[in-house]
Amino acid sequence: MNAQDRSEFLRTRVSAAEKKNFEEVCAAVGSNPAEQLRKYVTEFVSAHAEHLSEQFTVHVFKPEDSNPPYDPGAWKVIVRLKYLVVSHPILFRIPKLEKRIIHSDPGYFAAWPSELGQHEICGLLNNGIWTGHIYSNGISESDNPTSIETVRKKLVKEIKNSLFLSSKK
Repeated sequence: MNAQDRSEFLRTRVSAAEKKNFEEVCAAVGSNPAEQLRKYVTEFVSAHAEHLSEQFTVHVFKPEDSNPPYDPGAWKVIVRLKYLVVSHPILFRIPKLEKRIIHSDPGYFAAWPSELGQHEICGLLNNGIWTGHIYSNGISESDNPTSIETVRKKLVKEIKNSLFLSSKK
């Protein structure tokens, strides 16, 4: 986020002594008071992100500048955590859907042990981001019984499940 994206939204009343002490401590540790407050807000929101209605975005689209252009049954997907700050990659199951296949881009997948002692390939939120592709599998896009919105909702569900499990560790 750059400075143009920021605006003053939070105000609080503190005593003159509290303000003076805060500024003095910030100066002593080499921190800008505004940056320090922003850090506190970001950490607080991240620590309690389970209360947010939308913790991440799942953007499904056809890139306009792609050369060659995307096939009618191919879609690009980008998942981006919005407020959560994670220090480790997060695995999530790739949903299995009728007449659809989802592939992770290189660097955004890993093996997940299954109940049968085998492994399945899963998505990997790496630094809060996952990218991949959705394809219509064995059928034209116009005849596909599984809509792109259904795929998006299933991805949201799997990622929410993984974020919930990850936050309980």
